[in-house]
Amino acid sequence: MKQSEKKFKWLIIDDGSTDGTEELVQKWIQVHIKYIYQTNKGKQETVNLAHSLINTELNVCVDSDDYLTDYAIEKILLKWDELKNEKTAGIVGLDSFF
Repeated sequence: MKQSEKKFKWLIIDDGSTDGTEELVQKWIQVHIKYIYQTNKGKQETVNLAHSLINTELNVCVDSDDYLTDYAIEKILLKWDELKNEKTAGIVGLDSFF
């Protein structure tokens, strides 16, 4: 919610959580969020489902125990604009501040 760049889509796949995730997401629904609940199927099936639903040039997987800094999306898009060409398929980063 604190991202400096607001031009992105949210896809939240709740893989059987019992911690009130759906109620929390309903509070945020004013932004473009697609929320899907499924009974627990595990990470790989959940990632496969997400990839079948994504229709954007880039995607970022953020697990429930991860977070993005407030400028993460903005920085990713700036870096992508700098690097993208016919030989670049994406960007990979791990705990990175660039």
